[in-house]
Amino acid sequence: MKPAVLVTMQLPPAEMSRLEQHAAVTTVLDQSDPRFAAALAGAEGMLINPRTRIDRELLARAPKLRAVSTYSVGLDHIDLAAAEQRGVAVGHTPVLTDAVADLVIGLILALARRLPEALRIGASANWQTIPMGLDLQGKTLFIVGFGRIGQEVARRALACKMNIT
Repeated sequence: MKPAVLVTMQLPPAEMSRLEQHAAVTTVLDQSDPRFAAALAGAEGMLINPRTRIDRELLARAPKLRAVSTYSVGLDHIDLAAAEQRGVAVGHTPVLTDAVADLVIGLILALARRLPEALRIGASANWQTIPMGLDLQGKTLFIVGFGRIGQEVARRALACKMNIT
């Protein structure tokens, strides 16, 4: 018999198919949905997003729960002490540092150089009016939170000759 797994996020079809090969999956996207309580009561595992809070009260309503895995780096939405007391294993995805830092710098470059606007103008074949945008050199980037991701963003920004605050 396959273990019961409660999923609180929309998974790509290929991932859902792979999970369904090994588990009896119930997907409920909203904790206020009445189906959530029923699925939680029988769940042996949960695959959650960062909006799903795992606290003592939720764990008390999940007597069969043995494992929770979150699609996030952070664990601040999970009461780790309560999970440990109940013997519930907690997993997460801490390997996203470089991917997130790359995307942050990519978005900064796209906005500074007005790339979305330039692409629209370029597609219209009106090449005389393509915006050049701003140089990043000498600009100041204020980073809130200087953990792994913040530090990697800073390294990439320094390569663009930006000031870091």
